[in-house]
Amino acid sequence: QMIDKARENASNGSYGNVEFRLGEIEALPVADATVDVIISNCVLNLSPRKDRVLA
Repeated sequence: QMIDKARENASNGSYGNVEFRLGEIEALPVADATVDVIISNCVLNLSPRKDRVLA
């Protein structure tokens, strides 16, 4: 799974200040105003609910 690979890479790179969470882009499993950055590559265009993605 990609999330396992991401966690492994972060650990190998000594990046302790990152989290990886699996979820649907329209309803990410994070509380409001608790995230500094979300990195998404080639995903936004796949969602039919772009209004929810960018909310």
